Amino acid sequence: MEERIIDEEYGRGIRMKKTKDGEVDVTDATVPETEEETGEEALFEFPDLEEDDEELATLTPEEALELKRRRAEEAKKRAEEYDVLMKEGEALTQAGEYKTAVEKYKKATELTPEPTEAIVGYWRARTAGYTDAAVLFEAYRNDDFEEFVGDVGEEAALEIKEGLKEVVAKRLETLKIEGEPLEKEIGEKQEARRAVIQKRLSSARLWFFATAVPALVTLILTVYFGVSINTRPDRLFVWVTIGCAVGFLATFIAFCAAANKYYNARRINRKNERLSSTEEGKKLLAIRAERAFFEALISFEPEEVELPEEFADEE
Repeated sequence: MEERIIDEEYGRGIRMKKTKDGEVDVTDATVPETEEETGEEALFEFPDLEEDDEELATLTPEEALELKRRRAEEAKKRAEEYDVLMKEGEALTQAGEYKTAVEKYKKATELTPEPTEAIVGYWRARTAGYTDAAVLFEAYRNDDFEEFVGDVGEEAALEIKEGLKEVVAKRLETLKIEGEPLEKEIGEKQEARRAVIQKRLSSARLWFFATAVPALVTLILTVYFGVSINTRPDRLFVWVTIGCAVGFLATFIAFCAAANKYYNARRINRKNERLSSTEEGKKLLAIRAERAFFEALISFEPEEVELPEEFADEE
């Protein structure tokens, strides 16, 4: 009788036969077949299953083959749709229909596990054919350059950098021209305010401690004489306690006023050092953020991965 051996993943074979009762008998192909072993062989083969594919692992061989066939058809359809979208996106970009091109490229990124080309096309269209770098910065204004690289990937980031290089270089020049005089102006204003604020802060600090000490002393005396108020028969401590309490009340009021003045002086000092507290400062911070992003883009180079010694030796 003709025998069919199916190889397993690890090199061993299995022999499958259908018995007269309709059951399938599976035996190790390395074991010699005896005369008593008779039956009709089941003519099918196990499909090549991926180790990590849990869905395939739970199916029968026929079901697994059917699933893989459907997956291959779906992958083919996605690839065909991807090609169509990429061609349409390129044509729309060439025609200056950037908004529609962006939508085409965006759909294309969802159809492939390697969307680098579609991502590059997306940003090429979104930046109006690499003429408007500000769009890229606005998209990542609240993040940083590393976030951008993480989103698009190093290969796409490098291509986008090459496309925007000239525009970004010009933008950096403009930002430098705008930023340098603003930096100087804000710095001079800060320094002028700083001298006045520091003087007020020193005065407020002095009054704070000058009123805090008497208030603390009179409070301690009030408590002390209040506790000892009945230790003298002439009731002297009653009047002393009242006098200390009045003194504490007066010094406490002065302390509260001094503390409020000191708090305001410190608050104004912090605001003076914080650029975001003025319109000019906010503008300078925006210029700094944009410059930092574009400088990182211009200087971006993919990181070189160092191979372990054993792999390096093989090369």
